[in-house]
Amino acid sequence: MEILADDEKSCSPQVITSQLDITETILKISQQIRKLIDHPHTKEFLTLAVIFTISLLIRSIGLKHGFPLLTHPDESVILEPVYQMTRNRSLNPGFFNRPNHTLHMMNFFYLNVLSYVRFGASFASTFRENHLSFYYYSRLLISIMGTLIPVTAYKIGKIIKPELSLVMGLVFMAFPSYVFHSLFITPDVPITLFTLLVIYFTLRYSIKNENISLYFAILFSAINTAEKYPGLLSLSIVFFGMIAKNLENTTDPLPVRVRQITKQLLGASFSFFIALFLVAPNLFFNYQKVIEAIINESRSSHLGADQLGLIGRLLFYIR
Repeated sequence: MEILADDEKSCSPQVITSQLDITETILKISQQIRKLIDHPHTKEFLTLAVIFTISLLIRSIGLKHGFPLLTHPDESVILEPVYQMTRNRSLNPGFFNRPNHTLHMMNFFYLNVLSYVRFGASFASTFRENHLSFYYYSRLLISIMGTLIPVTAYKIGKIIKPELSLVMGLVFMAFPSYVFHSLFITPDVPITLFTLLVIYFTLRYSIKNENISLYFAILFSAINTAEKYPGLLSLSIVFFGMIAKNLENTTDPLPVRVRQITKQLLGASFSFFIALFLVAPNLFFNYQKVIEAIINESRSSHLGADQLGLIGRLLFYIR
C-alpha cells in the first residue's frame, strides 16, 4: 500500500509539472551555453587562449638556457641597474645607453615583489645569493611578453583581413627568431611587442574610428622609446595612420585638411612627450646623459656600426 501511495505521489500533477519545469530550465540553459559557444567572440577568445598557451609552453622550455653560466652580455645590463635601484631606494636606473627604462621599471617592481614573497626580503638583499632564480623569473617575464606577440599579431590580422588573423598568429607563435629571443632578458622582444601594439591601436583608430585608440598608440610609442631610443620611429606609424584617416575626408578643401592634420600631428607630438615623461621621467631630468649616450651609441667606431647610415640600412633591408 505504501508503494502504491508513493507511485501516486510521483505521478501527481504537481510533481509532473515540477519535473517539466526543471527539464525546460535545463533546455534553456543548454541553449544559452550553445549560443555562447557559437558566439564569434567566444570562438576568438578560445583561439587566442590556445595560441597564448602553446606560445608560452614553447618559450618556457629554454628559460634555463645556459645555466649556471650567464653568457649573454646584455642580460646583466637589465638586472644590475635594478639591483642598484633597490639598493639605493631610487627609481633612477642611472643607465641611459639604450636606455632600457621600461624593463628596468618593470623588473624593479616585479622582482622586488617576488623577492619578498619567496625570500622574505628585498631584491637588494637576496639577488647575489639567488641570482639564477631571479634571472629565471626575469626571463619568464620576457617570455610572457613574447607570448603576447602572436596574440597581438592575430588581432592586427583580423583588422586588416579576418582570413589573415590565424595565419599571422601562428607565424609569430612559432617563428624561430621570436621564440629564441624570448629566452633572454633583452629589449628585442619587448620593443617588438610595443611596436605591434602601436600598429594595432593605430589601425583601430584609422579604420574603426576609435579615438581612444589613438592615445593608446601614442602611449605605447612612448613606452617603446623608453625601452630603446629608435622606438621613437614607431611614432611615425601613428602619424601615418592620422594622415591616412584625414585623407579620407574629401568634403573639406585641401588647405583646410592640411591645417587640420597639422594641428592633429602637433597635438599627438605633445601627447607623446607627456606620455614619455610619465613613463620615463629620468630621461628628462638627466637629459645631458641622454644626449651623451645617443652620441656615444651612434659613433662610427661602435662594434655594431655598419657605416651605412639610416638610408643605407633601409635600402639594405629593402633589398
